[in-house]
Amino acid sequence: MTPAPAADDQPEAVSSTAGPAGSGGSAGAPSPTETIMLSVPASGPYGRIARMSGAALALRRGLSLSAVEDLRLAIDEAIILLLGHRNHEGSIDLEIALEPNAIGITFVPNFDEGPPDLTAEGIERFAELAGPLLSTFEIDSATGTVGIHIGPS
Repeated sequence: MTPAPAADDQPEAVSSTAGPAGSGGSAGAPSPTETIMLSVPASGPYGRIARMSGAALALRRGLSLSAVEDLRLAIDEAIILLLGHRNHEGSIDLEIALEPNAIGITFVPNFDEGPPDLTAEGIERFAELAGPLLSTFEIDSATGTVGIHIGPS
């Protein structure tokens, strides 16, 4: 896991390859990578749409129930990281890459006020709670973009 930044440091990018993040078998061979775009309002209650969509697509790709639950938590934590403790005008755009037995999601904040101010505490929380559940993750504090991947790397 990537070490947590000091309270006054704001890393430009954080990434990790961590956690067990296993996948299960599927009935039939999934097709090659597909990409799905989803845009939700930058408001906490809409995080549920991202979480439900990610979980449904992960099941479609053959991830185990345990991996799907890990993904749901990671999606929640990514939304919390981006929103901070308030709603924003604008959207969070998700680029969901479906791979055989894996899923990658890039969260791109499109807030009217510009990129979110990702705090060291928020990044540390994400790394501690979601990091061990994911195959990899990446956080770019300059743009506010968060990328997660679960399944075989």
